[in-house]
Amino acid sequence: MRCTAAFTLIELMVGIALAAILITVGIPGFRDLILDNRMAAQINSLVADLSYARSEAVKRNTSITVCKRNTGGTACDDSRSWTDGWIVLAGTTVLRVHESVSSGMAMNLKYTGSNKVVYDGKGFLNGVTNGTFIFCDSRGYTKARGLVLAMTGRLRTTRDDNGDNIQEKGSGTNISQDDCR
Repeated sequence: MRCTAAFTLIELMVGIALAAILITVGIPGFRDLILDNRMAAQINSLVADLSYARSEAVKRNTSITVCKRNTGGTACDDSRSWTDGWIVLAGTTVLRVHESVSSGMAMNLKYTGSNKVVYDGKGFLNGVTNGTFIFCDSRGYTKARGLVLAMTGRLRTTRDDNGDNIQEKGSGTNISQDDCR
């Protein structure tokens, strides 16, 4: 008679139960990790384009504009949303085009400043005060992040200064549900 090693039914049931518990606990955390990384990638794309625009303004000693793009990506269109994408312009010459940030994910992008960001030849913002780009996804305003643009042209990410787990805009007020609509 041969002796074969095998699992009993009880051992299999315990193993399946443990696997189910691990999956139940792990999947929601993994989803948040993916959404956080997608948001960080979009923020980094905007930082790259704003930094590029600022450096080009200084290099060329002329105004460079970052604005909401039209459908063709050839000019500014104030009637569109930042979520639809943006372009970097030197006069009427397109330097960079960024496609929609919402493709494949529910993300909203708003800027609390004007409809466009214009850097002068010294790298400072031309004619606007501080503004905040607000990135929201399907998790709502409590998980929103922002990018603060100072009059000097300096960029920084938003932070939670008052300890309520909600990021503050450049003005010091919390990112709200209205900012994510």
